[in-house]
Amino acid sequence: MHKSMLGFGHGPRLCPGMNLALSEGIACLAAIARRLDLALACPPEEIVRQQNFVTKANKLPVTVTLRR
Repeated sequence: MHKSMLGFGHGPRLCPGMNLALSEGIACLAAIARRLDLALACPPEEIVRQQNFVTKANKLPVTVTLRR
């Protein structure tokens, strides 16, 4: 089991509702994302990938607006 899942316990005392909770979380995020539009707030040329321990962007500004 991945360490990020320890909130659900481990071994024989594993939370029986873990799969339901994870599925509900995904469904909730999908419902929220369906109502939003995301767009880059800067030209794509300004975004530079940086590689350290993990790959990330130097910046990633977005505008969030509600869909109508």
